[in-house]
Amino acid sequence: GVTTGELFGINVPGKLGTGDFATQVEAFQKFVIQPSTSFIDSIINKLFKLNGLDVNFTTTPIELESITNQNKII
Repeated sequence: GVTTGELFGINVPGKLGTGDFATQVEAFQKFVIQPSTSFIDSIINKLFKLNGLDVNFTTTPIELESITNQNKII
């Protein structure tokens, strides 16, 4: 499910990177993360419904900017 190896530090030997990192992250979230979380959300909601609970469980995606802002040294 890896959309580009550069996201995980796997690159073409002799190259430092070619693409826009934010675009690569967005593609990875759209094609890998979102389908997986949608599937997990649906399973959890089915389990809640089977147990008589009317709950709409959804996962909240983590924004890359919020992670990088938390790690900045001021």
